[in-house]
Formats: sequence, structure tokens, C-alpha cells
Amino acid sequence: MSGHILLQAEITGATAPGPDLRAAGFTVHDFTARDTGWREALGCLDRELQGQPLLAFVSLDAAGHIRRRCATLARGLIFRPERLRHHIWSSLVPEPLQLNRRYVMMPFGHLAGRAREIGVLFGARVFLRPDSALKVFPGQTVDVRDLDRTVSMLRQLHAVQDEELVVVDRSRLINRHEHRFWLSQGAVVTQAAYTFGASGVSGDHPAPACPAVVMEMAATLFERAPMLASVDDALVADFAVETTGRVSLVELNAWSTSGFYPGMDVVAAARAGLDALGSP
Repeated sequence: MSGHILLQAEITGATAPGPDLRAAGFTVHDFTARDTGWREALGCLDRELQGQPLLAFVSLDAAGHIRRRCATLARGLIFRPERLRHHIWSSLVPEPLQLNRRYVMMPFGHLAGRAREIGVLFGARVFLRPDSALKVFPGQTVDVRDLDRTVSMLRQLHAVQDEELVVVDRSRLINRHEHRFWLSQGAVVTQAAYTFGASGVSGDHPAPACPAVVMEMAATLFERAPMLASVDDALVADFAVETTGRVSLVELNAWSTSGFYPGMDVVAAARAGLDALGSP
């Protein structure tokens, strides 16, 4: 298979997928948002690649720009954020499979004023995440007594609007590494482990092998939650192992905007993505 791959440096992380993709016969178009002219460069590429098979791996910001301004490149996006809102996909997955299985939702502007009620429901520490798949702020665990300060910080750092819906759940303890799976037509295409912080997965800090129970959960996710097929044919699913040993689905993300991690087979992800788009 050949085709064009639009590859943003900010999505590839500690990986270097360009050489492998080129060796597999793909034409790779690299760019970075650190280049002040990236939008203009994408505009030129949009005109150049009309009628060509294309798959994009880009950031959420770049995906939004492409959707608005680049009709040709937009055909290379596997990116349906409106279907990946937390309340939508989680309603299609049985509660026992999910990490956030007993959550409530409320507008961001109501969090601080509802701290007492949130504490009664979930205890002293809670997990907050945006309902939006556009990741308007990073998910995080906070002390209920610090909700007012957290809301103020998020409003300043990320310009979160008061009407933005937020998922609120009790904080759950999970193992250090989480596991990302690229799933197409319900089948595992590739996977990689990741962790956050200074010692993220890299050549110096390799990830442990994926536990068999996580592999089994990923391989059977669409059997256990068949209505997920209505979200997209190709999805990226993140799983965690709770300290109790329970394997849980953390979230679903779009194929085109999910970050790469060492150990993934990027060529397989590119081929499966082009297949999902119907490219020859």
C-alpha cells in the first residue's frame, strides 16, 4: 500500500516514525506547530494532494484547523470529536468495563459551589475530566477541598468556559503504565504502553510487556460493547489496570489525533487508517 501521511511532530512524541513509514512506501509530509508558517504550509499541501490517498496524524488544534480550512486534507482525518464526548461513548459501554463508572456531570462553573455535595458522593479526592473530546483541560485528580483553587487555575491556564461540561468521579488508584490500543473494525492493530512524568516510556525507560488480561480486554472490547461500532470504524482505546487488578477502559480517542508511544507499529496504524478511510 502507498499513500501520503501527514505527520505532526507534536503527535509522535518519543518515537521517530518517518523512516519506517517511508521504507513501507508512504510519502511522509512532516510539520510542526513550532513553525509559525505551519498553517500556510498545510494550505499549499491541501492544493497539492487533491485526489491522493491521505491519512493525517495531527494534534487536536491542527485537526480543527484542517477541518475548517483544508478540504482535501480533511478527507485524511479519522476524527469525529462530536461522537467521542465522554457521555456519548460511555453510554455505549457497560459500566463494569469503565474506569469512570459512577460519575456525574456538571458545568465547569458549578464545581466550586458544589464541593460539599461532591465530597459526600465521592469522598475527599475526585477525578475531573472534560466531557469534550477536544481536551479543553487535562484530566486530573484533586482534593475536594481544593476545588475552588483548581477551578481558578484551570480557568486561567486553559480558558475553560463556565458552561463546559465536566465529568466528576471518585479517584481510583491505577498502576503506573496505561496501555493504548489502535482498534479497527474491533480488531487490535497495534498497541503501546505509556506513563506520564519525567520517566515516560523511552529507550532509557522501556515499558513492561502488556499484561495478558489487558490484551484480552482490548481484543474483545467490541464484542462486549458492540454499539461502539456506531462511534467510528477505527478508534484508539486507553486501558488501565487498577491496583485491585481490575482492567478498565479509561477513554476513547480519535485515530488521527492520538499520540504515538514507543513500541507501537506505526506502519500497521497507517495501513489500517487508510483502509478505514477507503483508500486504495
